[in-house]
Amino acid sequence: SRSPREAFVRAGKINTDDLISPLRASLAGNPRIYGQYFALDNDEFFQIIAVRGKPRVVESLHAPAETDIAVRRIVHDGLQNEHWQFFDKNQQLLDERSSKANYTPTSRPWYVGAHREGRVHFTEPYVFASTGDPGVTISAPLPDQAGVFGTDIDLGDLNDFLARLPLTPN
Repeated sequence: SRSPREAFVRAGKINTDDLISPLRASLAGNPRIYGQYFALDNDEFFQIIAVRGKPRVVESLHAPAETDIAVRRIVHDGLQNEHWQFFDKNQQLLDERSSKANYTPTSRPWYVGAHREGRVHFTEPYVFASTGDPGVTISAPLPDQAGVFGTDIDLGDLNDFLARLPLTPN
């Protein structure tokens, strides 16, 4: 979030063309990251979700079974519409759909916290609606308060991870 504003926002819109490739790489390189997203004050929203073929996420997003990555864009063109795209592991488009958006990013705790505090914000742990797994969101304001960048961290197998740690008897 500390890159120049133009890396994220151009002509008042989220710069999706330059953002999608590094976000995909980030998701591919870190299985703990569930999703990453940008939101502007006008409720424009760009999100990339690591579906990874997980049945619960596929079902929740109404995605094709082979979906590896889902991309959601919410734009304001007189109405608030969202557009979904679903890609396989080879980045081939599997399906897409559009509908009226019912998500308002600027009202979410990750947005409000980072925007109000003007620095990195951590949410309290909560259950992700699409996975049923616990997680946290880390968010940070974009330059010039242009919006907020957020990352969802999946804590679903935290218990398994902790159980594998070698601990002393005390």
